[in-house]
Amino acid sequence: MWTIIELRWPALAEHLADNPDDVDFIRKKKSPPNGTSGWLRELFLDKSVYDAVKGEGVSAELTVDAIRECVGLRPAERVVSNGAM
Repeated sequence: MWTIIELRWPALAEHLADNPDDVDFIRKKKSPPNGTSGWLRELFLDKSVYDAVKGEGVSAELTVDAIRECVGLRPAERVVSNGAM
């Protein structure tokens, strides 16, 4: 699902790579955070983007942790509380 986002909507993929938690706005069909540019805001509410994130037609879903893994970040719950990674 991440590859589809990267290929079809590279600017969105770049945004989500920097802000993986924002994928939940798409998954919940909510407007993106304040300060998100207009053209990117439209993608957050686009049905095709939603279908790709939710894995419409396949048994896969793009989550915060999945994005973190795809871009080489550690999942949030695995980060050690003292700040060490």
